[in-house]
Amino acid sequence: MRHARLLPVVATAACAAIVTTGLAVPASADRVPAADFTSEVVVYDADTGRQVTIDLRTATTTGTLADRRWSAGWDHVVPVDYTQYAAGNPATLVYNSTTGRYAVVDHYDDGSTVTLAQGQWSRGWDVITTIPANSQEPGRVDEVMLVDSETGRVVVLETFGLDGGAGFRTVADQSSTAPVGTDTVLASEAFFRAPGDDVFREAALVFYDSRTGERSLGFVSSSYANTLVSVVVEDTLPAWSAGWDVVSRVEVDGTAGDEVLFYNARTGRSILADLLDATYRYRVISQRPWSAGWDVTVVEADGSLGSEVLLYNPETGRQVTVDLKRDGSTGTYADRQWSRGWDSLVAIETEFFAD
Repeated sequence: MRHARLLPVVATAACAAIVTTGLAVPASADRVPAADFTSEVVVYDADTGRQVTIDLRTATTTGTLADRRWSAGWDHVVPVDYTQYAAGNPATLVYNSTTGRYAVVDHYDDGSTVTLAQGQWSRGWDVITTIPANSQEPGRVDEVMLVDSETGRVVVLETFGLDGGAGFRTVADQSSTAPVGTDTVLASEAFFRAPGDDVFREAALVFYDSRTGERSLGFVSSSYANTLVSVVVEDTLPAWSAGWDVVSRVEVDGTAGDEVLFYNARTGRSILADLLDATYRYRVISQRPWSAGWDVTVVEADGSLGSEVLLYNPETGRQVTVDLKRDGSTGTYADRQWSRGWDSLVAIETEFFAD
């Protein structure tokens, strides 16, 4: 396990830019503007630093928006709603757990990018997740949670500023909070007043250890004036099966994210289920075997405002786009060959930006 030693700090001008001079993108028919209501996918190779932005133009066709070089070594690439003027997740937070370096990169619909923030955090964070902005507080953006799986230390960061002076400030830093062994944190909006005091619970957290299946329920709470933020783990939840590599909310047939997809990359087992509450209680819709070895990314590929699943095998390069149905069936939109070895695939939504 990796260790965290130092407090995160805000961005400093001394840090080098994330994007270096990279591969030229051919001026060809393959370079296309982003299609409305479909996702773009940021793919990244941590060994070489190569980063490609792919536009899912329709369910069956793609176009390359950009093919460039980033710094090598980013082992966390996380979508984040960083700015107040964008909907969806148009930015990516990248972090190198060996060096502690981080950056936030904004993506535009022509494939160009701009670095919004960069700086130095502690080394060795194992889990980085976003806490969704509260829908009852206009102008709020996602917060970021860092978890050290070995020590249980949890840090919650909020964003400030934009270009130039942008960065993160620490709003909570607690030792021995997350259950030791946590390798997945699932955050859901859960805005309500705690009984008997002036504290609001902004998000519900489910901490999951994929090695044992153990789960715990926690909350991110703040005072009415946002002067106090804390993370509290309150209950042990019924255990899940061990080994789930993917636990992701999905929208099947336009149901607004009321389903959850489980997938075990070693066995190929998958479950599609109705999501019943913020503790991730669920009711199984279907169970079926998939091939083992997929990296799974939830995307919007056909403009229907429901979810499709992009499956990618880094060993073979095979990429399949699958449509999920309420009756448990799936439809294959695309089955194609990509380059092998991509480490990270993240769905973003650049089309919400105005030119």
